[in-house]
Amino acid sequence: MGFSGSSSGIVYFTGKPFYDAAKKMIEVRDIDFDVKTKSLLLRSADWLFNKRIINEITRVSHFDLSNYIDTAKILINKQLNTEWIKGVKSNGSINDLKISGFYPLKDYFIIRSNANGNLVIKVDAMNFNLQ
Repeated sequence: MGFSGSSSGIVYFTGKPFYDAAKKMIEVRDIDFDVKTKSLLLRSADWLFNKRIINEITRVSHFDLSNYIDTAKILINKQLNTEWIKGVKSNGSINDLKISGFYPLKDYFIIRSNANGNLVIKVDAMNFNLQ
């Protein structure tokens, strides 16, 4: 992250994203940073206030997914109860949605999840004509 003003430079942040399944929360662990600047004062502040800066970043580096998981369950349940094509309908619901994998990439995260529930597919009529 670049910064400018009375001083300028670049701050490099590192950390390990972690998903806490019990809290349904993404957090960043093992946070560290490095300041690259020509300012002797800022380089000294990096050393002097290192622990305080890391503690503050750690304090705000949590993201609660519980509302997103609840919303996803509602939307999935809505999609499960629909007519896919004329004569083919589904009826079902998911009871539980759990995140099973969390993979951070450069520009986005891949989140893998498992759902538990019931699904019934009813076929009243279907056109099997291949032409």
